[in-house]
Amino acid sequence: MRRKYKKQDAPRWQRRLVIILGGLFAATVLLFAVWAVILFLDSA
Repeated sequence: MRRKYKKQDAPRWQRRLVIILGGLFAATVLLFAVWAVILFLDSA
């Protein structure tokens, strides 16, 4: 039997770290997307 995941299983600092790293990753992807759009518009 698999035991169900409970929110208390992961420590608080670990959840916060995942949220921070996910936010940084999302911001980086967004920056690259904006940069690509600017380069595309410049080349046209």
